[in-house]
Amino acid sequence: MFERNLITAFHQTSERFYPGINNIKPGYFFDIIDLCREWGFDFWNRDLADGEKTGCQTITITFDDGYADNFEILIRLCEQRITPLLFVPTGYIGRKNSWEYSSSLFPAHHLDESQLRQLTDKGVIIGSHGVSHRSFTSMSRDRVVQELTDSRKRLEDITGTEIEYLSFPFGRSSRVINKQTQNCGYRFAFGLDGDRREGINDDFVIPRTAIYGLDDYFSLHGKIVSGSKMERFKNRTINDLAAGTIIFSGRLN
Repeated sequence: MFERNLITAFHQTSERFYPGINNIKPGYFFDIIDLCREWGFDFWNRDLADGEKTGCQTITITFDDGYADNFEILIRLCEQRITPLLFVPTGYIGRKNSWEYSSSLFPAHHLDESQLRQLTDKGVIIGSHGVSHRSFTSMSRDRVVQELTDSRKRLEDITGTEIEYLSFPFGRSSRVINKQTQNCGYRFAFGLDGDRREGINDDFVIPRTAIYGLDDYFSLHGKIVSGSKMERFKNRTINDLAAGTIIFSGRLN
């Protein structure tokens, strides 16, 4: 299903200013959607998952972190018959984030339970992003299992649907963590194609191409159309620099 598509990863979609590269303003986000269509791509819809062909190469849209500013974007995508996946760190549902470098000065709000239910009703696929947004590779094995099981159960209680997918915080995993994730009932996990550490290049873990606010026409073409080695190197470098953010992650109050 997903493994035959190009999977893209987005984060914030706010009109507000946020330092860093994760935020893409809504107007530019939909410019990217239009640009992909001009390049001959269609977008994945779960109604096509049983084998219906579109005649186009397909892109799947995913969002990490469950920011509240994603709400209207996700609704609009569903109205365009695009099925997005949204990965939520359950410890931050209805709260402000606290793991970004600038979260004390530029706090961002996360979707609350009511919004998650509305998005589920509209057709958004909800997945887990752990509980604390900590990197699983920094946890004990018991803590990883706890985050996997607790986040899945809470999201199932909120949405009334089976939670089958997980996005690893910061894209980091290992073969042991992958096995734990499978044992906890997840069908697929999603990583980032910028990270080739142990366990990421695994049939269970689907790599994604991260799209950032600094991407322009040429870098988008390199990431989406031509599979540029330079763009993959840039994404690996950005993913490595996320190590600083990892230090701040998991500071649940």
